[in-house]
Amino acid sequence: MAAFQGVAIALWVAGSGLAAAQARPDLGAAARLMVEQSNAFRRAEGLEPLRADATLAAAAQGFADYMAKTDRYAHDADGRTPAQRIGSRGYAFCAVAENIGFALNTAGFATAELATTFVEGWKNSPPHRRNLLSTDVAEIGVGVAQSARSKRFYGVQVFARPEAEQIRFTVTNQSGREVGYRLGEQTYRLAPRVTRTHTICTPEPLALAGSAPVTPAAGARFTVDGAGGALQLRRE
Repeated sequence: MAAFQGVAIALWVAGSGLAAAQARPDLGAAARLMVEQSNAFRRAEGLEPLRADATLAAAAQGFADYMAKTDRYAHDADGRTPAQRIGSRGYAFCAVAENIGFALNTAGFATAELATTFVEGWKNSPPHRRNLLSTDVAEIGVGVAQSARSKRFYGVQVFARPEAEQIRFTVTNQSGREVGYRLGEQTYRLAPRVTRTHTICTPEPLALAGSAPVTPAAGARFTVDGAGGALQLRRE
């Protein structure tokens, strides 16, 4: 399953031109700080931090470089989607999301100031915030570049979950009659003595009608039986 969410934000900070030559951020360090600040935000919200991934970072940096070179600003500025950009680098995914932004300060930015400007801007924008706090993704890559022409700084965050982390499990109907069950928002029918294999990107609740849901783990096997006349979903 591939999912794409993308949002863009523009940030502009006015400053004194006298300091412009003095404030020259280390863009690589700013990108690393953006990862750290994003994960600190997730921890503060009770979520697991994201793993930094070199392939995602390369894709993010490549796109930031493109926007800085052309001053074209959009998720498809280079004619590709975020999914296509990471896919072209060999990253197999089941979910992907992207935040982009640009920032301009006539006084320039210190390294930490630039990182904070981007991350705080994204945190305070509802669509960007959703990407930062998404539980559908597990890894992150960040890139930052500056346009020689406009002096804008372009920031890119790419979030993804590797295809290898998909959850595959089975449901077998041993009840002797057709049964219905729900996985996430989808309803399924299963004939007697039939096994269905599900592959999902992120955990979703599994339940028979009227029963408490369970959360399948990778490799789990579930059986529906009718012992005692009542349908039961049993984890083997």
